[in-house]
Amino acid sequence: MTANLKVKLNNAVDIPLLGTEKAVGQAIKESGIPREEIFVTTKLPLGCENPLKRAWQTWELATSIWLYLVHWPQPIAYYEGYDMPKNPDGSYKTEDNVSFNDTWAEVEKLLDTGKVRAIGVSNFSVKTLEQLFTTAKIVPAVNQVELHPYLAQNDLRDHCTRKGIVLTAYTPSGYSVVRGDPLIVSLAEKYKVTTTQVILAWHVSRKTVLVPTSKDSTRQKENLTIPNISEVDLAKIWHLDHGQRICNAANPQTGQVWGWTLEQLGWESFYAKFAMSANLKVKLNNAVDIPLLGTEKAVGQAIKESGIPREEIFVTTKLPWHHQTRVRESFEESLADLGTGYIDLYLVHWPQPIAYYEGNDMAKNPDGSYKTEDNVSFNDTWAEVEKLLDTGKVRAIGVSNFSAKTLEQLFTTAKIVPVVNQVELHPYLAQNDPRDYCTRKGIVLTEFVSNTTSVTWGYSVVRGDPLIVSLAEKYKVTPTQVILAWHVARKSVLVPISKDRRYPTFPKWISQRYGISTMASVYATQRTLKQDRSGAGH
Repeated sequence: MTANLKVKLNNAVDIPLLGTEKAVGQAIKESGIPREEIFVTTKLPLGCENPLKRAWQTWELATSIWLYLVHWPQPIAYYEGYDMPKNPDGSYKTEDNVSFNDTWAEVEKLLDTGKVRAIGVSNFSVKTLEQLFTTAKIVPAVNQVELHPYLAQNDLRDHCTRKGIVLTAYTPSGYSVVRGDPLIVSLAEKYKVTTTQVILAWHVSRKTVLVPTSKDSTRQKENLTIPNISEVDLAKIWHLDHGQRICNAANPQTGQVWGWTLEQLGWESFYAKFAMSANLKVKLNNAVDIPLLGTEKAVGQAIKESGIPREEIFVTTKLPWHHQTRVRESFEESLADLGTGYIDLYLVHWPQPIAYYEGNDMAKNPDGSYKTEDNVSFNDTWAEVEKLLDTGKVRAIGVSNFSAKTLEQLFTTAKIVPVVNQVELHPYLAQNDPRDYCTRKGIVLTEFVSNTTSVTWGYSVVRGDPLIVSLAEKYKVTPTQVILAWHVARKSVLVPISKDRRYPTFPKWISQRYGISTMASVYATQRTLKQDRSGAGH
């Protein structure tokens, strides 16, 4: 903060980390800048009994706070000396008897103290703002949110403008994720500026309010110089928006952000929607494998907006491993969120049944291990999944992450053979024995996709293998393309998916190398699945 004030980057002080008010206050005091020339913003933490009193005591300044923000809409439970308590499943414990409407009513009272000049919110969506307005006497002056070229927040910006709320950007550069985007890099080279300056120019062009900060004095000075970028190039940056949250992405295990689901926050899972939309638009494949459990609504919207007839899209989703005691309910919820009328392939995600508690997904034991249902086996789960075929809402059923051992146990009671077993498979884990076993049983072994980054490609571990890298250099392709070629050569069934615009070139490259018919047969495999109802006794 001292460095920022010295170079006069700005005299607007936004506390960079909750609990650092004392250090920031000291920096302001030592700056020599008159207090009335400095605009100070701090926030109400998620879990705190009397945060204004604590912040005020640590300021060491006999002046007011100019802007005080409610940091998040969700109220995290408060215990003296124990900040941010968690539930047994690792999610944050929230206060069920407190709403952000109650919190805002208390914050409004702070204006009467004379110690706060303005109040606002942070991380509020259109949904949570609308709920706030049902009781609020004072409109928030500001809504501070994550905002950058990958997350333009256009709808929220328009809503705030109509309500007279100033939308302010945090994480304005999008960290290295956005700064490293090929378009941003190319524009920085074209205009001979930094990637951050290109992004700041985009913000300024759309009249975004932002307070950039850095501890590097050189970067601080660069941030004061906004390049003049053409309207044509600025328009290109607009096309980068795909709703990707970088600073506060949902926990992949709980699907929550600081104790709340995306639905509670009023956030869409744009990450899944964009990845699916991109694949459908470039026709990488019309086989849709839900990239993250709980994202069916976003994927369903992407399918709807694609314009591709439903019958031309093969949709696969899974029964979560903590829903094995509620098969029918979970299936109906997924189908309703997808809005596709039926599901082509429904998989049991894992053989182990994790305990299910309403509102407490993925329950854990005191030692941190996941709590399993001792009175439920995957044989019982499979029996319930088999019944789904009679509803006419699912065309085929299968399993995921099953070994030869668990498949053998399944066959002791199964009436229907799983049509698919979806597993992790890549050059470091070729799964030759399971592949041969599944072939004998008439089960299609399929590579699964995790968080929109295919394990088929083995992440950077396999992609960085010296042999893979050398082959990529030899054939003038990417390491991922080398690995996909390996899969195609062994006739693997895979449905690659990515949010990266570069990856849709894979089918073209592979088809040129191996022939259109070979590539087509790979994608056609899932589209021609026939459910075997002849029984599993073989």
